[in-house]
Amino acid sequence: IEIVNTELLLADLEIISRRINKIEKLTRLGEAQYREELELLKQIESGLNNGIPARKILSDERGLKELKHLQLITSKPVLYVANISEKKTLQEESYREKVIRVANQEGAPVVTIFGKLEAELEELEEEERKEFLQEYGLKQSGLEALVEAGYRLLRLITFYTVVSKELRAWTVVEGTKAPEAAGIIHSDMEKGFIKAEVIHYQDFIAAGSIAVARERGLINSEGRDYVVQDGDIITFRFNL
Repeated sequence: IEIVNTELLLADLEIISRRINKIEKLTRLGEAQYREELELLKQIESGLNNGIPARKILSDERGLKELKHLQLITSKPVLYVANISEKKTLQEESYREKVIRVANQEGAPVVTIFGKLEAELEELEEEERKEFLQEYGLKQSGLEALVEAGYRLLRLITFYTVVSKELRAWTVVEGTKAPEAAGIIHSDMEKGFIKAEVIHYQDFIAAGSIAVARERGLINSEGRDYVVQDGDIITFRFNL
């Protein structure tokens, strides 16, 4: 882990150094608008030289947005994965504990997966998968746990649309409003957005169909300010 983190720090340091050289030339030519960025870049450079990743230095949204174009690797959130066997040997548990300690120091999440089991699960049918997981005392596969942890880390949610009896899933960031969500499907839907007809997935399952849900008054009509929720099933109304 230390070797990988060091390589990532060095890669970002190279990017920052090149940018500083360019900005310093511009400021010497009288381009005053770059002075604030230069100050921030030097702050990051100092941190990287001391082994501090950019994500810990750029703690505010403004700083992250200003330097987003640099695509610094160490500015990204981190998720650690401990891949061990289902036997959980003492040596493997020792490695896993080390990963957990490193993650805790960074305040990063950790997911433990059993690589061999995951490979076997991929070859099983749905019912067999459930029995297999129960046999090992697992509620879900490691892959499912990894996806969920990744979603939480990146603040992602899923909403659904139904087209010709086909349920499709779409991923957006928490806080996304209805028109923006429509734009994920097609830009014309965002431009011509009128309203969103929304029902939560659990209500839809209980009703059994959109038609029954509509009869029961479970579908809400929402406007432009509606914030999409995880598990929403949405029908977008729009003009072309």
